[in-house]
Amino acid sequence: MNFARFPKRNAFRWVGAVGLCLLLTTLTLAQNIRYVNALASYANPASATSWATATSNLQGAINSLSATGGQVWVADGVYFPVPAPSFDRSVSFTLLNGVELYGGFPNNNPGATMSDRQPFRWRTILSGDIGAIDVVDNSYHVLTGVGLNNTAVLDGFAIAGGSADGPGTDRFGGGLYIRNSSPIVRNCRFRNNSATSGGGLNNDDKSNPLLINCAFENNRAANVGGGMANTVSNATLINCSFVNNTASAGAGLANNSNNGGSTQLTNCTFWANVGFAIGGAISNSGTVGLSNSILWNNNRGATAIGNSGTLVATYCLIENGATGYTGTNNLTATVSPFASTSGVALNGCSLAVNAANPASTTVNSPPYSATALPTTDLLGNPRFSDGRIDMGAIEYQGPSVVITSQPSGVLAACQGTTVTAAVSVSGVGPFAYQWFRNGTVVSGATSATLSVPNAQSTASGTYSLSVTGACLSVTTIPINVLVNPFSRLYIKPGGTGNGSSWNTALSDLQVGINASCPNGQVWVAAGTYRPTSGHDRTASFSLRNQVSLLGGFVGTETLLSQRPPVNPVNAQPSSSTLSGEIGDPNSLTDNSYNVVRNNTDWLDNTAVLDGFVITSGNGSSDTDFIGGGGMYNLVSNPVVQNCLFANNISNLGGGLYNSSANPVLTNCLFRANRATKAAYGGGGIYNYGGNQATMTNCVFLSNTAVGGGGGVYNTLGSSQCVGCWLQDNQAAEGGGFYQYGVPTTKFVNSVFLNNRATSNGGAIYNQYGQIQLINSTFLSNSATVGRWLSNTSEGDSNGQALVVNCLIWGHAPGSVYVSDATSTITSSYCLFDPSTNGLNSPTNLTAVGSPFASTGSVVLSANSPAINAGNPASVTTNDGLYSATSLPPTDFLGNPRIVSGQVDIGAIEYQQVIAFTVKTGSWDDPTVWSVNRVPTAADAVELRHMVSLPPSYTAQAGSLRYKATGRLKTSAESLLRIGL
Repeated sequence: MNFARFPKRNAFRWVGAVGLCLLLTTLTLAQNIRYVNALASYANPASATSWATATSNLQGAINSLSATGGQVWVADGVYFPVPAPSFDRSVSFTLLNGVELYGGFPNNNPGATMSDRQPFRWRTILSGDIGAIDVVDNSYHVLTGVGLNNTAVLDGFAIAGGSADGPGTDRFGGGLYIRNSSPIVRNCRFRNNSATSGGGLNNDDKSNPLLINCAFENNRAANVGGGMANTVSNATLINCSFVNNTASAGAGLANNSNNGGSTQLTNCTFWANVGFAIGGAISNSGTVGLSNSILWNNNRGATAIGNSGTLVATYCLIENGATGYTGTNNLTATVSPFASTSGVALNGCSLAVNAANPASTTVNSPPYSATALPTTDLLGNPRFSDGRIDMGAIEYQGPSVVITSQPSGVLAACQGTTVTAAVSVSGVGPFAYQWFRNGTVVSGATSATLSVPNAQSTASGTYSLSVTGACLSVTTIPINVLVNPFSRLYIKPGGTGNGSSWNTALSDLQVGINASCPNGQVWVAAGTYRPTSGHDRTASFSLRNQVSLLGGFVGTETLLSQRPPVNPVNAQPSSSTLSGEIGDPNSLTDNSYNVVRNNTDWLDNTAVLDGFVITSGNGSSDTDFIGGGGMYNLVSNPVVQNCLFANNISNLGGGLYNSSANPVLTNCLFRANRATKAAYGGGGIYNYGGNQATMTNCVFLSNTAVGGGGGVYNTLGSSQCVGCWLQDNQAAEGGGFYQYGVPTTKFVNSVFLNNRATSNGGAIYNQYGQIQLINSTFLSNSATVGRWLSNTSEGDSNGQALVVNCLIWGHAPGSVYVSDATSTITSSYCLFDPSTNGLNSPTNLTAVGSPFASTGSVVLSANSPAINAGNPASVTTNDGLYSATSLPPTDFLGNPRIVSGQVDIGAIEYQQVIAFTVKTGSWDDPTVWSVNRVPTAADAVELRHMVSLPPSYTAQAGSLRYKATGRLKTSAESLLRIGL
């Protein structure tokens, strides 16, 4: 088989230049509609009367209308004649009279109507590929029909994978087999089907179907009719194509005999079909009428036409040397009429252009004939383009010289660099080129590529290229060239200037980035900026080295210090938004794959993105766009700061994807991003391979992953997170963070709060990696196994977790899980509640009462046992090289990390100065106290030694607590007053 049995939905691809046009039905049977969606349950089809109650049982939906008639609306997806795990080859979808089947609806729009149907976009695939080994266990027929009339309609489907290699009638029609039937088949594609006869379609026993806008591609028959076969049957085909089909005879069409009539083909194209014995395009023993059609390159070892009956061709273009037909007004050619070698669209100089029957016209509705055609061609384009209809299935829409690519908008460069503009053309040459600037010939510029070395600002202007081919000339759209002499450029919505000031700002953000000079800045005013004004999902913004992109400006500033505060971590998001919402605002499926994409640009830390909201990217492709809906970094190390990544989606790395990249992230908030690929994850960030991502003061809030790492997924790479907050993230494994592989990841001064894993590791899942958790706080995370940490091995590699100065609280029993003896958790100077298991060190502390100031807070209370209980060897450093004993100078909140001589446990340092004893002595002796004075009612007091209250003495303290060696000895009439 061509692809696996169950994950079929994404396995089929529509390939090639031939598309299908959309013809809307003129008959509305809204009162009898069944809704089918492959993502729905196999529910009662009779109740599938809306998208909300849709069924995945297509045949059941058809059968439910057998008595009343009606329509079946089928959403994007792959459908099989038998539900898994059945492999009955004899079962097929069965068409019924009075039932119209319409494919091409989106599968994620609960309000989709007929106007939303797009078969060429929302691909509804009927597949016979039900088995497990190639085609030998596929369905004999994908579809069948017996005794059908023209009330049976099939519209907007791809039919693939049928294999009619069985006995009797199971030899005929791998895609569709009909007997004594006359259905209407529109906008359908028969591809990769096989049979003894009629690989794509077999019409048997007095059948007479009408086919409009259908394509037969890569079908095969061992005997006759690779694409289609007629046996004692007629057929009418309009705007149909037969491409790359094979058979012994009649590779495209085998018309064996007719039922007192004829088979009529109008505006059809036969190309590259292979008849190993005879009839590369058509074999005929009955009667065939061929008009306005093209037969090209079908004879590979056989004649293009094998005819022992009657075949009359009029106004057709037939390959040179072909015989076996009669008729008038036909043309022959020795060169291909097509624009490329991969499709059947015409080139502008083709003999087929404007060469069909001059009496042919278009009509808005059936009946159709050789001179009364549908208003659109196979691609849905107008059938009339230049006063007379063309031959073939596709109408030529433009000139004989086609510009296939050219710069759009503004082409920008820094002064002193080389300006290059390249144009690609296709069509019939040879071609002559001439560039113009502001309407004047550019001397010597006579190639498809314009090059202006050492460009100065005077080279700015409007350029165009005139291309002359064998038939006519075409000119590019105006290409605006901006040569920038400024160190700073300004961008604002609606700007029409050269970017030299706010008043003369540009509006195209990428132009500003491209035009920026080394060490330049691009200032961006409030507004929403999209990577394209069209609908190209591959379009994205790209950063450049030595260019700082700064957002959040009002649009009047002259100094950077005048920009409003931008820090989403402190609830100050930017007013400048980079959005991937380039299509339907109610859907993510047509959004840009990546809002920002740095793809092997070798960016370093001189590329800066500062002060933006990055939203609505959708990197959920199965090709090159699988990660980083918000931002994609490949071998790129930009600085990203003060940015909010929100509501992005991707297979992996919903907000940000890093591959062999070392970005530096500061003050960034990742919120409500999603990773949808089960095998991986990273709702907020996905880091892969050899990277050293650095995250400082970043927040990961409410991100989700189907796989691992709701907040962050780290695989085969190292990361350092300092002062990070991970809250309410969710995944199957590693609700907050997932570490896979041997590199070391550090979390310092960080908080994990209310993260959830449905399987392992509510806060963290460490799979045979090395992870260091230093001065971090874990509160109320949950999972089935390892409510705050799961630490496991894989093969000979073991998971290693170092946990120092950490506060672990509120996770219920079983909060630590070590998979086997080879995985290790080494802890010291930690505080946890009695339910926490797996942390065994004499320096660890257990407490019963909450160490926090209030419920849900991670700030320490005045009497918290975590105060001054961290590693006494811990000191602070400014070098960024943090370890268990070398800490940042500030805590999570930016306050001093060590306040009272010894670091606290957890992410947040208690800021009130502690008056603790430094030796045994009398309370009223100043030298006993660390503050070198006697404590007052405002001081928090900690007894580490024996202290005596003198007789008749009243001592004061704001709060009092004891270390293990602390003691208080009272005397006659002595008193200790606690509290103000």
